[in-house]
Amino acid sequence: MKARLSGVRVVEIGSLPAGAYAARLFADFGAEVIKVEPSDGDSNRCFPPLIEGGSGWFAYLNYGKKSVTADKVELEGLLRAPTC
Repeated sequence: MKARLSGVRVVEIGSLPAGAYAARLFADFGAEVIKVEPSDGDSNRCFPPLIEGGSGWFAYLNYGKKSVTADKVELEGLLRAPTC
C-alpha cells in the first residue's frame, strides 16, 4: 500500500519541539522531510536523556527525516522572495 503523503516534500526550518513533532508526523505518513540545521548542529542533539552519547528526545523527534546543515546567510536566502 502506498503511503498517504508519498511524493510530498517538507522542509523543516526550526528547532522547537512542536515543529519537529509536526514534521515527524509528516514523515510517519510517508512524506520526505528535510530538516535544515545550523552549521554547528541543532541544540536539541544534547537534550537529555542521553543514550549512547546522543539525545533520545532528538532521535525520537527526527526519526525518518533527512538532515542538512546551512549557515544563517543561506537560510535567509532560502526565505527571501525572488525579485522580478
